[in-house]
Amino acid sequence: MTVSVAIIAMAGQADLRACLDALRTQAGAPDLDIVAVYEPHLPNMDAVSADYPEVRLLPNTGQQSPLELASIAIRETRGARVLVTKDYCRPAPDWAAQLLATLDEDCAAAGGPVRLPDTGGAVSWAFSYLDFFPYTGRQENTDAATLTVCNAAYRRADLEALSLDWKSHFQETAVNEALKALRAQPLRLNPQAPVTMVRDLSLQDALHERYALGRVFAAKRLEYASARQRWVYRLGAPALPPLMMSRMANKALRDPESRPVFLKSLAPLSAMVLARAAGEWLGYVTGQPPGPS
Repeated sequence: MTVSVAIIAMAGQADLRACLDALRTQAGAPDLDIVAVYEPHLPNMDAVSADYPEVRLLPNTGQQSPLELASIAIRETRGARVLVTKDYCRPAPDWAAQLLATLDEDCAAAGGPVRLPDTGGAVSWAFSYLDFFPYTGRQENTDAATLTVCNAAYRRADLEALSLDWKSHFQETAVNEALKALRAQPLRLNPQAPVTMVRDLSLQDALHERYALGRVFAAKRLEYASARQRWVYRLGAPALPPLMMSRMANKALRDPESRPVFLKSLAPLSAMVLARAAGEWLGYVTGQPPGPS
């Protein structure tokens, strides 16, 4: 059985190389068919292609939304099983084998936790925690409410059986919910299949990316929403900042390891929450992702 890895490449050459190095040394996994689709503005990708000839490296020419990266990467893979991650994530040494074993269980899809960087400053930690806090800390091998596209595994046959259009933009929440309905089975999270997120960026870049992500998420979410749901999203968006902060605080303050760094990172985290919420609200109002940056 062919197993593929679809990589969403957003961060650049150095991060992609580190991710590919981790995949080259996977223990207990079959040969991996690897496809990486990258944002078209990233430089020096030809050098990466030359150094990793086993990887199909594709530019997303004419990109309109980052959600296209996952859809094209998955679409271009050949495997009956498809593992998905991002270039700024470092898979654990037996990540592929662990996810494949979990995917053989009775589940709609499989995934693993996200470990936050233990180096870098408050901005990097806050940037990571904002999106991935549900997957951090101590995890158990259990059913999951959702999975992150940074660490997920799917059966190709299940994806192909879905009626929603994941091949032009991969909205992970919609895909995961559709898979649960298709198989009448839960999502499964394996704590032994982590990826470590390593992303170093400035506060300005972090705010811009969180705002853009919020607009993209909201605009695409509307495509799956009824007229009533669209108004609920629009009217409820102003409540997002306190809701998001309370959820993150509730988890971080109960974890002795996360508590001190959460308090240290509170200022940049609050700013990113506001940027994300502003982008999401505008996405719901306009129905449009942001223009090219």
